[in-house]
Amino acid sequence: SGNVTLPRPLIFRHSAKINLNGFTITGGKSFAELEKPTGNLVSAFAIDNGAEVTVVGEGGKIIGAGYGINVYNGTLNIKDATVEGYSTSIQVNIGTLNIESGYYYITSAGRVINCIDGPYDNGLAIVNITGGTYKEFDPANNESEGPNTNFCAPGYTTIKDGENYIVVKGATVSNVDEFNAVAADENIENMFIIADLDFGTSLVKVTTNKNIIGNGHKFIAGGKTTKSYALGIYGADVTINDL
Repeated sequence: SGNVTLPRPLIFRHSAKINLNGFTITGGKSFAELEKPTGNLVSAFAIDNGAEVTVVGEGGKIIGAGYGINVYNGTLNIKDATVEGYSTSIQVNIGTLNIESGYYYITSAGRVINCIDGPYDNGLAIVNITGGTYKEFDPANNESEGPNTNFCAPGYTTIKDGENYIVVKGATVSNVDEFNAVAADENIENMFIIADLDFGTSLVKVTTNKNIIGNGHKFIAGGKTTKSYALGIYGADVTINDL
């Protein structure tokens, strides 16, 4: 056990589980010995031959000189890790990337999460993100594979915290129409308010169970003489925080 610096990228051609256990893996500097090189970009390790690799271990870190990790042909599951790349934290050529938690960033210009365009367009490069924090990169709305690329799994979105985007389960709300839609959707439990909402003279109803996270924003009532409140709760369990 301990920190590891690899002389060259480690290639997984068989399925494996990596427990970082708080330690750091720093990638090698050459792809010269790879059967399928990726040009001048190098990573700490790559996945090939249809292998499935799962990374666990809170506090662990993976550092690559170009990519942090390259999914050349296989599946990568990250339960928790910090992954640093130069131009891309994790690159998917062909295969599937599943991220549940962790911190992801790059040290130069580029895209934190990226796929090869052709395989992505044909459903051969897949990204499912259900958690994690991403520096200066929005997994729910980015340009990695064209405008408005969304790598978040269905039912997940992001909230901005300074320079970071945090993936959360639920939906963000920035206007009254979005609020009404989410308030009526029984499949969405968490509502994240990302702007002050002026309801005018309308009475807005919440009819399904919700956790409303205000993020310091406010609801503004329109001041009706008979109904001067902004929000009505009808047959639902609603929790409101930071509003």
